[in-house]
Amino acid sequence: MVATGGKLFASDFNTLVTLTLQRPLVRLIQQAAQSIPNTADTALTFGAGSEDIDTHGFHDTSSNTSRVTPTVAGYYQLYGVVWWGNADNLISYHAGIGKNGSVAARQRTLLVGTTAATTRSINAAAIIAANGTTDYFELFAQQGRAVSASLSTNVGGTFSSMFECMYLRPL
Repeated sequence: MVATGGKLFASDFNTLVTLTLQRPLVRLIQQAAQSIPNTADTALTFGAGSEDIDTHGFHDTSSNTSRVTPTVAGYYQLYGVVWWGNADNLISYHAGIGKNGSVAARQRTLLVGTTAATTRSINAAAIIAANGTTDYFELFAQQGRAVSASLSTNVGGTFSSMFECMYLRPL
């Protein structure tokens, strides 16, 4: 950008437009239910048909489908919702935002004595920096059941897991 007293160039205006009016945005909506093992952080996958918005090609539906890889260095606002399918014997469920394969921000719900089979959701949010080359973000899910069984995410209508990534500003 321009230093105080410096010259303004067309490239400065182009950068300003690109990072404000044409700000990078991604919204992924899970199209296929995913089995999540008991008590294990698992990155949600977003395959074919999952890209609701991807203005700058940060997501690939055929390779590393769990990842959003920003190509613009900066701070990003991340938000995800994990929708769980019907389950009884559920003790806890989690959603987490991850950077480079590790959970960076987690939200957890603990249930006591639940036996009712019902659909549930949980969300997670974070603001995290990315270097614009190798850093990537993921939405993680974890569940704990008294019967140590896997549980699938819910897919359908307005009750599908979703992951959003929005550029905020340069580093």
